Amino acid sequence: MPGQVKIITITHKHTNLKHIGEYVIKAADGAVLKERLEALKLRFDLPELLYLATCNRVMYLMVTPQTLDDTFVTAFFQEVNSELPADVLAQLPEVAQVLVGQRP
Repeated sequence: MPGQVKIITITHKHTNLKHIGEYVIKAADGAVLKERLEALKLRFDLPELLYLATCNRVMYLMVTPQTLDDTFVTAFFQEVNSELPADVLAQLPEVAQVLVGQRP
């Protein structure tokens, strides 16, 4: 369904607070952050993408017809942080929450 809003979020409730930073987009400034977000949109064919990072969570809200299964989530975070170790990637199914809802 093209209008589905989907969220990938990692919070302090599902991982150690000190690990949240592994899932944020590393960018020196706003211009670099914008470039990284645009690259994610292109790479994963996302018409809309919203990014939120706080001290205890990181959230990626997107509108996409794609299924956000473990394979998608792993590939997504490999693109977000190419330096994620294999053990961190292996924990993604337990750490990342995927939420799906209808767009109003």
